[in-house]
Amino acid sequence: MQQMIIIRGVSGSGKTTLAAGLIFYIMYKSGYQPRAYSVATKRDQAKLLWNTAKIMIKLSPRLRQIFETRANDILLPDKFGEFKALLS
Repeated sequence: MQQMIIIRGVSGSGKTTLAAGLIFYIMYKSGYQPRAYSVATKRDQAKLLWNTAKIMIKLSPRLRQIFETRANDILLPDKFGEFKALLS
């Protein structure tokens, strides 16, 4: 099953943080091997969402129990899921 989320709003309205939370929720509630990607034309843009997600995991004891951060991806070990930043 493929899902796409598009979030629109003005600058500084929390779109990136909201998107990171939605990614965690969808991955956690999905079945086996959920995959999520942050895609942009430039690597630093793609990494914005990924870095926000990584910080959220670092600051939340509950998220740290569920997700595992690595250098270039975030894993959901119990379901063999992953979240990566990619270039389009």
